[in-house]
Amino acid sequence: MKYISVKSNDGADWSLVLYTTKEDIIEKIKKLKDIVEKSSTKDIHHSASYYYTVRRLLDEFKERVDEMILFQNLEDYWKYDVVIGFNSISLKLIHVCMLYDDLDDDPVDYEVDQEFTLLEVECKNLSVEEYSKKYDVDPSTVRQWIRRGKIRTAWKSGNEWMIPELSDTPRRGFTEACYEWDDNIGHVPEEYDFLHSFNTLHIVQEKNDKKMFRIILQGDEYYRDPKPENQTVLLLNDRLKEKFELYLISNPHIRYRPDYREGLLMDVMDYYGI
Repeated sequence: MKYISVKSNDGADWSLVLYTTKEDIIEKIKKLKDIVEKSSTKDIHHSASYYYTVRRLLDEFKERVDEMILFQNLEDYWKYDVVIGFNSISLKLIHVCMLYDDLDDDPVDYEVDQEFTLLEVECKNLSVEEYSKKYDVDPSTVRQWIRRGKIRTAWKSGNEWMIPELSDTPRRGFTEACYEWDDNIGHVPEEYDFLHSFNTLHIVQEKNDKKMFRIILQGDEYYRDPKPENQTVLLLNDRLKEKFELYLISNPHIRYRPDYREGLLMDVMDYYGI
């Protein structure tokens, strides 16, 4: 494990913890398993079935990592990382770079500029009936969750909905969403033809009117110059938002990009410093 420390001109300390060996990865997996055990009895945001799935996948993931031959003593700013998503647990090889303020040359953040997936252990994809049985809810409730944009990781297999088993039952209320796509977006209804001009959108609930939602659309112009005036914003009521989001979920060319805190116990992992 490496620590890279950077001191800015105002005296602030920046520190990056880099997992650089196979032993580091195994240690992180053990910490994740400990957190799962400690948190499964008190976490109100995830169900017992979800924790069972995570434990099973972590065990399988560790077995696969044990069998791997990995680079040791990575060069500076390279690291390994374990990522738990909605449909898999993966091992990444990542390169990070520091971002500096143009005016005073201070480090302000860091970003990933290269990323390689070395291992991915995927979870099962469940039918609506299988998912409802696993999480002890009625199938009609699961279909309603999908129609209302509550299970954004669902996807279509023919005419049937499939759901990754790492997708837990939705929380109450609305959570913000982000979707992204490449140039080939497939068939788009005429009313959504504007999507061809963009490649990312965010759905945000209005603070003063919970039945209204802002659709914030971003394209190449925004990424060249990320200013609010280079975004397009639509305002939809809850009925039109649900219809629109159902289309987004149904389109296989459009990917839901979860906020990192929607993954495994990110608030708990932050607390434990993982």
